[in-house]
Amino acid sequence: MDPSSLDRAHREVRLRLQSVSAPQWALPTPCEGWSVSELVQHLAVGATMASQILSGEPWTREAVVEEVSSVSDLRAEWEWRTAEERAGFATFGALERAVTHPVMGDIPCSQFLGMRVGDALLHAWDLARAIGAYDQLDPELVVEVWTGMSPIAGFIGKSGFFGLGPSGEVGEDAPLQSRLLDLSGRRP
Repeated sequence: MDPSSLDRAHREVRLRLQSVSAPQWALPTPCEGWSVSELVQHLAVGATMASQILSGEPWTREAVVEEVSSVSDLRAEWEWRTAEERAGFATFGALERAVTHPVMGDIPCSQFLGMRVGDALLHAWDLARAIGAYDQLDPELVVEVWTGMSPIAGFIGKSGFFGLGPSGEVGEDAPLQSRLLDLSGRRP
């Protein structure tokens, strides 16, 4: 996986985000307890977390959450914060080093990139579902994210990040996107 995967994952979010109407910001998403607005805030906060981690700055979660939750134009906020994130991953040599993740500890930056691509891609689906938009994801990204997540299928449900994790009810013959969604705790 390389930084262009993050560009493509952000494109998936952007395709849905640009069509959110004023009343849709309050709609619930498949992410329990989150509205569309809260989902986009999460994406913007996550992008800044990545930028801070990549630059070696301390992660200032509370300050960033407060900043993001007070803005009036979430689309613009998400755009500039994700642009900063993409720039951080594209920095020469970034993927060859380790970073300190606030939950995972020291991990290869390439693994961190995979986590960020997966977060954006899966939340693009959540956003699409919430607003009734097209929910088929970039099939190449689905393969990339599946490749990164499937080896840790047994851990996913225990992590607390993906709901209950895989249901065990989606067969090997199901489309890969359906399998990925189920793996990540989503029940289409």
